[in-house]
Amino acid sequence: MEFLVILDERNLVRAQSGASELLGISPETEIVGHTLDSLVPDEMGWFNTLWDDAATAGEAITTQVTTAGGNAPRTLDVAAFWLPSSEHAGWRVVALRDPNELRDAERRLEWVEARFHGWMEQAPAVVYSSSINTPGSSLYVSPHIETLLGYSTTEWRSSPTLWLDRLHPDDRQRVLEKSVETRTTGQPFSLEYRLIARDGRIIWVSDDAIIVRDEENRPLVWQGMLFDITARKQAEQWLEGQKRVLEQIAQGAPLASILELITQVIEPQIGGARCALFLVDGTQSVLQLAAAPSLPKRFARAIDGEPIAPEASTAGAATYLRRAVITDDIAHDECWSHARKAARSAGIAACWAVPILSSTSHSMGTLAIYADTARAPSEAEELLIEATVQLARIAIERQEMVDHLVRQAFTDSLTGLPNRALLQDRLIQALVRTRRRDGVVAVIFLDLDRFKTVNDRFGHHEGDRLLKLVAERLRDCVRAEDTVARFGGDEFVILLEDEPDEEEVCKVARRVLSRFETPFELSNESVRVVPSIGIAFDVTGTREPNDLLREADRAMYEAKRRGTGDYVIAPSDSSSGAPQVE
Repeated sequence: MEFLVILDERNLVRAQSGASELLGISPETEIVGHTLDSLVPDEMGWFNTLWDDAATAGEAITTQVTTAGGNAPRTLDVAAFWLPSSEHAGWRVVALRDPNELRDAERRLEWVEARFHGWMEQAPAVVYSSSINTPGSSLYVSPHIETLLGYSTTEWRSSPTLWLDRLHPDDRQRVLEKSVETRTTGQPFSLEYRLIARDGRIIWVSDDAIIVRDEENRPLVWQGMLFDITARKQAEQWLEGQKRVLEQIAQGAPLASILELITQVIEPQIGGARCALFLVDGTQSVLQLAAAPSLPKRFARAIDGEPIAPEASTAGAATYLRRAVITDDIAHDECWSHARKAARSAGIAACWAVPILSSTSHSMGTLAIYADTARAPSEAEELLIEATVQLARIAIERQEMVDHLVRQAFTDSLTGLPNRALLQDRLIQALVRTRRRDGVVAVIFLDLDRFKTVNDRFGHHEGDRLLKLVAERLRDCVRAEDTVARFGGDEFVILLEDEPDEEEVCKVARRVLSRFETPFELSNESVRVVPSIGIAFDVTGTREPNDLLREADRAMYEAKRRGTGDYVIAPSDSSSGAPQVE
């Protein structure tokens, strides 16, 4: 806006900077103190007309004129009026404005606003304004809310309680308490918490907001921004969980407890999902459920023992194919026909399974994720599942290594039977149990007669083969819960527990002798090998394990002295002379 103040009809008293140019006068010309007639060129006749009209009307007159100001045609908005001042009653004012400059300013403002709104709409954060009295009741929310939580801006603004509804139950109280604190103290609101997306995913956000106040310091609205920090929080939680699992592995915790801990580490990372870990059974034909603490028991029973086959449901197929198998909708997958009802009852709609492969690429087990909505895993979830599989692989392979070392330490490498160390341990445990309940603990000591002759005639290779065949026959003579051990060389021991009486033990000895009546085939020849057997009993659980073994050993030598194919029972009191001969 430019203006002139005129005194005594024609004398210019004041002129704002830029007035010269608007009037079409050279900027170097000093106009204050001159008359208007001496300054305004002929083409400024409109000015005289406007002035005369204003003087006649006694009020402001406005019009729009075109002038050659600055040597180029310009359209100006012009107003002339008396100055309302008793001190300067004869002063009048002419105001001039270039409307093009106003339009330019408006366009610049529109451009700035467009840039601001474009930034808000494209920014990787949710910009919001909400009611001061109703937290979460949105006055404005930027479009990124749909990317973050799956709700449109219209849905979010039209549902005043939606923010409260999507707050994670475990975070709700501290979020509301922080809101009250901000209202009370006026300090900025800054908090990390979880929201539940439309599809059930858990979204971690960083919420930074302030309360905007009016000139009288009265609160008007919340203004804030939500940033998605899910990836960072998941990484932090995963690293912490991974540390706990690795510590358990290093400390030698039981595999079952480690696998359960792994499921507890991954489940919070995948919203609306429950985890299960399976192990391949000894037959390599079915999956045994090893850990699934969050699955309903009925559903867990339905999936335990799932066959390993290409047409099996998700976990079984993944194990067989040795690759990930994704069932994004169980309701329409034929492979789930046997367990679909159980899945529906458990609120399970999808299953994602990834096999746990050893360093030699054989299937050791499978990780299965059961989601409560029909969907496939996101790219981030796929990476998390793969990392979990590798963690489970470390735990399982370590356990397999420990089991292998235990087998080496307690198993006879030739026959696969328990060795002397394991026999001693089992005998100790059997005697302890016998102290608590009635029953007979018996040790049957066997030695193969003339075994050295077999070695000398057929060689040690065939001698070793004979020992393996003897081990198989001995296992066939006892129950699965009984122990057959190789004591050393051609000596074997059978440990029987919970037999009702000594006669039942003697039946086992006679069964062994009967089985050895059938010759062994060595180097295309039939070879008859007969054992000598000694038996020692304990019915109280008070005998020393080594004493019991020595007594059975002495009884065995007595049987050998008397001739082949016999057994001898050691006396119940080790100090009572010679063994009894049967």
